Amino acid sequence: MVWPGYLAICRLMRDVRADAAVQMSTTLLDILYGMQGWTEMNGRRKVIALTSGYRTKPTNEAVGGKGDSRHMKGAAADIFIPGVSVADMGKLAQHLRGGGVGFYPSKGVVHVDDGDLRSWRS
Repeated sequence: MVWPGYLAICRLMRDVRADAAVQMSTTLLDILYGMQGWTEMNGRRKVIALTSGYRTKPTNEAVGGKGDSRHMKGAAADIFIPGVSVADMGKLAQHLRGGGVGFYPSKGVVHVDDGDLRSWRS
């Protein structure tokens, strides 16, 4: 059974260059939901802004993504939360222990995925 809104979220997180969507990882969506829940609990109700979700191989290559990027599996997202620093977003994602966390302060985004627990800075 598909929960209400799931297909809409998958469409929202599509590769906009190729206009292609896949079933997004529910673990990834849980991580993002946890991050948004934290902002609400702390009186900072904020929208999570998505800069990159699913990517086709050509899009991943065009943006310089890794060859085995979890974006190509619908299992990663690059995000920012207005008013929340990259450091704080990354720490929050790490605290949720759902997968990988990449800190990209020069781009103002954090990468989150549902893979092994790991982190990196760029």
